[in-house]
Amino acid sequence: MIQFSTKTQQFYDTSLDYTDLPDDLVAIDEQQHKYFLDALNEGRYILDDFSFSPPRPHFYMTWVEGEWRDTRSDQQKQDDQKKCLLPLTRRQFKLVLLQYQLLEKIEQLIDQITDKTLKFKMEIEYQESTTFERNSESVSYMCQLLQLSDDQIDTMWQEAMNL
Repeated sequence: MIQFSTKTQQFYDTSLDYTDLPDDLVAIDEQQHKYFLDALNEGRYILDDFSFSPPRPHFYMTWVEGEWRDTRSDQQKQDDQKKCLLPLTRRQFKLVLLQYQLLEKIEQLIDQITDKTLKFKMEIEYQESTTFERNSESVSYMCQLLQLSDDQIDTMWQEAMNL
């Protein structure tokens, strides 16, 4: 016999031995099982009265008190956003710097680094890299030199991905 729990949003086959079962199990037939499974696969939440929520609008949304909510912290949202930012080609990276009138400025700022080892490292990173990763140490340092905020960098990065 198949049972369903709205608390866990899971099916349970009562012919199997579970160590812990939810206290809200309701027996369902094969047709209901398929109906609920289809709803879950569409990203819907099955309510206590067996009606469904609208589909989950985004992977990070959670059903809370009758609505879909993004329960991530601001830092988690920012971290997840950065994961979506693809590496840029050298062309894209330089074009976006040019677009924001920062191309000459970054070259000047790198040239002004007083620590010779760091200066050579940044010159190599800037001049020789074929791709640029949003979360790389060198990109972070260049953006720090340019005094760009994380939001500014993310905006520029998204624009550059389309160049």
